[in-house]
Amino acid sequence: FVAQAYGSRRKARASRALWNALWASLALIPLFLALSYAGPYIIRPFGLEPHVEQLALEFWMPRMGGAFVGSMAWAAMGFFNGISAVRYTLAIILTTTVVNAIANQVFMFELGLGMKGSAWGTNFAQLVGLSIALWFFLHGDIARRYRSALMWRPRTQVIRSLLAIGLPIG
Repeated sequence: FVAQAYGSRRKARASRALWNALWASLALIPLFLALSYAGPYIIRPFGLEPHVEQLALEFWMPRMGGAFVGSMAWAAMGFFNGISAVRYTLAIILTTTVVNAIANQVFMFELGLGMKGSAWGTNFAQLVGLSIALWFFLHGDIARRYRSALMWRPRTQVIRSLLAIGLPIG
């Protein structure tokens, strides 16, 4: 949607596509929470050793519960890719990766959360990446050219279209 709007020189519409993708990600929180609590039913058929299954579930529940943040970050990076500003995507990915490594160390070992800590560290890193992406989106040249601060209102039809295409991809 972003690349289509960008290609037709409708920059504000490209901005609106990101905002609606963010709204769609928020609308999916109940689905992610349901997946989080359905973890035992999803993982059990793999027939893992009990100890491994327990570790998988320790990771699964907080990770799925926070997956909407990853969805939002993915949408934001899709915006920058769609407008051919991949340097922003690179900065977001590099920052998220470094923060993820540090956060995993802190959450898993320093705070003693083990596998849960790995999931929380990843959620935290993705939140940092999303924050940076939104800062890029709402400040400076991007904000001026794409009128990003003005296009925040959700549009139900756009959200439906995004979900119709995005859910099968996801």
